[in-house]
Amino acid sequence: KLNDQIFSFFLKSKYLKILSARNVNFREFKDLENFDGFQRIFDFLDISGCNFSESYLNFFSTNLRVRTLIMQNAKDDEAEYRILSSKTLYQSVETLDLRGNILTPDMLAPIKKFCSVNNLNLSGSLTDLLDDANDFYTFEDCLKTLNISCNRLKKSFLCFLNRFKNLEEFIAADCNFDSGFMSYLESVKPLNKSLKKIDITGNRVDIFDIIGLRVFENLESIAITLNSKVVSDYLEIHVSPFCANLKVLTLASVYVDEIIFKLIMLHSNIVIQSL
Repeated sequence: KLNDQIFSFFLKSKYLKILSARNVNFREFKDLENFDGFQRIFDFLDISGCNFSESYLNFFSTNLRVRTLIMQNAKDDEAEYRILSSKTLYQSVETLDLRGNILTPDMLAPIKKFCSVNNLNLSGSLTDLLDDANDFYTFEDCLKTLNISCNRLKKSFLCFLNRFKNLEEFIAADCNFDSGFMSYLESVKPLNKSLKKIDITGNRVDIFDIIGLRVFENLESIAITLNSKVVSDYLEIHVSPFCANLKVLTLASVYVDEIIFKLIMLHSNIVIQSL
């Protein structure tokens, strides 16, 4: 059990830049009238799964500057909203991890205001609310990495990515996409040049999805789940790697039979990984 006096002692250190306070029950801490002298600038802050007292909620939602903010599996929507509504966080946060939180229209409102986010993790969090083409996200030009894994989404959701002109890494593992979903991703023209890494493991793919990967001119890393039938269809048409600039191919939950082995040999000059 974390002692509130010890916690307060560390928070008063001007050298404290990394703070992990996962699953802390701040309601058991002594209420403080003010937090004068407490550190308010962090390179890394993890407050996932916390229960906040009113005084500590005021602290975490007022004048903090954080580069990496981790707030997974929030237990209190109101507390999450207040923290995400902090104007100083809008300006300072570069990595925002909200996995395991249910996004509502109210919760999306402050998220859209973050200015400098280049890495956004919304795995296990999404609803179809993100489909609104008229929505504007202040960090649209900054975003480099987006993780939407472990969500149940329609293929048409992928058109949402059109707003992110500089997205380099897209992680969409276990999103229950049916085969053919790559046609939607191909239609997102900015990604044709910007995308360098993609993880679509756990989704159904067919030969057209694999061929569609060629559209992404600078794609260097692919993580994918395949079966022998799809690979066999591909090898009947192509005798070259999935992408011209491919450096890493990760095969997830794939049984290596003769057909898969041929695929591996086709990519023998790159790094092959197995999950």
